[in-house]
Amino acid sequence: MRVLFPGTSGIRQIYSIFEALGTPSEAVWPGYSELPIVRKTNFVQFPSSKVRSVFAPLTDSGYDLVTRMLTYDPNRRITAEQALQHPFFGEENVLEKPSTDSDHREKKKMPVKRKLEDEE
Repeated sequence: MRVLFPGTSGIRQIYSIFEALGTPSEAVWPGYSELPIVRKTNFVQFPSSKVRSVFAPLTDSGYDLVTRMLTYDPNRRITAEQALQHPFFGEENVLEKPSTDSDHREKKKMPVKRKLEDEE
């Protein structure tokens, strides 16, 4: 496992997020340009999301959940309660895990079905 948005400081972490998701704009996050840090910082403009490549092993349903959780605009972002009800958690999903053997490019299947009722 690795850190999704590494950064040794707050500003470096912001750059890491922008690099992965694209630099936000008013179109994707109304009110973004009025945030205090945005008003006093000239951020590099990274292109839109590279999230699909980061989460390539996910099913379409899993990718949908991740993109909803990583939505910049808090008014459009999925809530924790909504996320737990997402179809991803009810499916027999399969992730493809690259083999640890560098000589083989085959992938191993990993079941990811979760029983939420076990946690209640």
